[in-house]
Amino acid sequence: MLLDLHSHLDSEVLEEFRDGWLDAINRSWSRSLPELAAEARRHYHEIDLTSVPPLLHDTLALVPAVADFVTDAAWEPSSSVRDKLRGALFYFADPGGVIPDHTPRFGFYDDAVVIELALGECQHEWLAWREFDAFRNSHASGAGLTREHWFELRAADYERALQLHFAPDGALAGEALQRLGRETRSYLSTAGQQLFCVH
Repeated sequence: MLLDLHSHLDSEVLEEFRDGWLDAINRSWSRSLPELAAEARRHYHEIDLTSVPPLLHDTLALVPAVADFVTDAAWEPSSSVRDKLRGALFYFADPGGVIPDHTPRFGFYDDAVVIELALGECQHEWLAWREFDAFRNSHASGAGLTREHWFELRAADYERALQLHFAPDGALAGEALQRLGRETRSYLSTAGQQLFCVH
């Protein structure tokens, strides 16, 4: 989970970070997405985390996964999501920014805030992809899995859970609901419409 770093910032400072992110979206088109993703991964692995406050570690650690997300051919994020996150990756890979990376201790604070802002605006698709990726990597049957097939599997799983839940004998959908993880988030179709939501 993200730490909600930006909620404690002065509105003018937050606006400066947001403007830097929006500018990074425009400037990011100078590089291909695979190049940008590779650069962001490389930059992350070059960070000396011992010099970075621990409260930033979890957010910065998401950078390689964000790079994987925007370049995942099996998922293909919507253009809006891809643009927002490519801007965040570009901002992160740029050693400048509102707070230059070489600034002692807090040089990556602005980068973490920008990553948080971008993921916050893409949270439904981001969380859905994280589950998709975890399933794909932990199950042999996940090889070759696509976004469309994943949503079909999830919808079928949810339908089975509902059938169990409303069975005449009042049986609960224990196993099926455990597989669903009792999520409280929506899953988006390729068209950007809500497919289903579990509470």
